[in-house]
Amino acid sequence: MIYQATSFFVHWALREFFCEIHVEGTVPSSEAPAIIVGNHPNMMFDAFIVAATVQRKMWFLGKSTLFDMPVLGWLLPALRVVPVYRRQDNPTAVGKNEGIFDKVCSRLGAGDAIALFPEGTSMGERRLYPIKTGAARIAFQTLHRYPEIEDVPIVPLGITYSHLRNFRGSVTVFVGESLSSRAYASDDPEDRDQVKALTASLETALKDVTVEVPDERDAELVDRISSLYRTASIGSNDFERMKAVAHYVNSSRDKDTEEAKELVDRMEQFSQDLRALGLSDNEPLDSRISAGFALLATLPVTVGALIHSIPYHLTGPLAMKMADDKMYVATWKLVLGLSFFLLTYVVLLVLAWYAGASWPLLLLLFSICVTSGGLANRHFGDVLLFWYGCLPGSLNPLGRLRTERNSLIERLEAFA
Repeated sequence: MIYQATSFFVHWALREFFCEIHVEGTVPSSEAPAIIVGNHPNMMFDAFIVAATVQRKMWFLGKSTLFDMPVLGWLLPALRVVPVYRRQDNPTAVGKNEGIFDKVCSRLGAGDAIALFPEGTSMGERRLYPIKTGAARIAFQTLHRYPEIEDVPIVPLGITYSHLRNFRGSVTVFVGESLSSRAYASDDPEDRDQVKALTASLETALKDVTVEVPDERDAELVDRISSLYRTASIGSNDFERMKAVAHYVNSSRDKDTEEAKELVDRMEQFSQDLRALGLSDNEPLDSRISAGFALLATLPVTVGALIHSIPYHLTGPLAMKMADDKMYVATWKLVLGLSFFLLTYVVLLVLAWYAGASWPLLLLLFSICVTSGGLANRHFGDVLLFWYGCLPGSLNPLGRLRTERNSLIERLEAFA
């Protein structure tokens, strides 16, 4: 019951936090055991994204220190999360992993899936850290203990965020080709050479579905250029777009630094101009809704924006203050955002109740808050674009923005 309720809540939260979740590749069948391995750039969001993508009975491996947290330690077992004891957390507890291996292998033997992040940590960066051997060892142990199982495929899953820390960004999940653990297995499940060979192949497979930008300064530039391309709807998904931009940035590193600095400054100014108009640099500069829908949605979107304005503008700055490391910012945004929005609803309902509102009226008010908030979250930018487009001549800022965007793209492509 807890798992089903949490799964529903997670799917809803992801739809609200991200403007798009795009899946490339074939998700593995739910009729056979599988080990799902993914890169780990964004803390708990990665697990949520994997769960939403691979919709089947699945168990997650998570670091044991999560189980020491209040509430979370009680909740995680109900969510099918199994603790892994890392040497850096507590060297004396590593022996407990033998029992964990037994449990994980038994779940695979029963036909379930196991999900893990083989880097062993999340650093909030666009790069893949050296991966651990756990996935290969689990696969070989399962094949040894359950010889009737034909194979335990290992499925690489790359998660690419348009922005690692921004609200209403987008995500692309790239499901790579499965690796057959049976093809690497020997009679000895502890064969170190085969464990290393399968782990090396897995690391290569993960690199193929992951956008890597090792230099943090380059990562910021890749994000900026990718956002610019997204406003022009260039590239079918974040993975494709960022992979191409990362290659471009790497190949252009040694070129004219003065011209490069000028382009960076212009892109930053372009983003500031968008934000000043209430628009996002993560969405196309063309409204995706019809004129009729825009007219109908204007009032509820405006109401939703007004109701949620204070919690929305509080969430970002407070998340930056609460997070002691950049990799926690997105997580804090989700937690604080949900808390502030719910608190806003409670305050409005209490005020209405004190003002003498009846229960049907309170229910109507709550419905208005939720519905208008959802519409504002999804279509605020679209409605703004529609009305900006209705302005005459020089009052319409969209023509100037599109001209600057196209000019920047032309300069970038000429610079490459």
